[in-house]
Amino acid sequence: MNVYIDDVEANISTNAEQVLDDVLQAAREQVNEAGRMIVGLICDGINVADEELAETLQKPQSDFQRVDLQSADPVELVREALAQAEQLLDETARSAKGIVEQLTCGNTAEAMPILSSCCQAWLEIHGGVANAMNALRIDPNTMDVGGKPIVEVLGEPIRVLNDIKEAVTARDFVLLSDILSYEFEETAEAWRSIIEAIRQYTVAEE
Repeated sequence: MNVYIDDVEANISTNAEQVLDDVLQAAREQVNEAGRMIVGLICDGINVADEELAETLQKPQSDFQRVDLQSADPVELVREALAQAEQLLDETARSAKGIVEQLTCGNTAEAMPILSSCCQAWLEIHGGVANAMNALRIDPNTMDVGGKPIVEVLGEPIRVLNDIKEAVTARDFVLLSDILSYEFEETAEAWRSIIEAIRQYTVAEE
């Protein structure tokens, strides 16, 4: 099996009896020394999707003839992810106002699908922030945002999402409107503060 990193043949010894994950770990060690990280895997010309990754990595190396690994600068990846999270946050903030208007008019059926999409987007933002911190190896126990530990600030959006879930379950749409009108704005600002703090961290990494 031949192994390439960014189209350059890599000096990684392969063993047909070992699984593909062993190759990935060796490649990670090499790119880590250059301040990069592995972000993509292509096996015999087929791009391995995220949902197939775990299963593919447990296959024996003898199943493949060529493996291509793609690396990237984690700082650049984080900046792109933060920009996307910020854009998504702006879009859902506008949607939240629309949901409140629909609820005020009694249009619950129209509001619920939009709310569901927003909640999914907010979870994606939360996950993206966590992944960004992981990519930059930020210790959440040592980072503050606005004078508060970042773990505490990160917990606020999850609390609000739980409040939204409880209000929907109870069909208390007055409470739901209040949460979206007031608490969500504070949550959005918390996310924006976290995003900006991580963005400043990327500047310090240059």
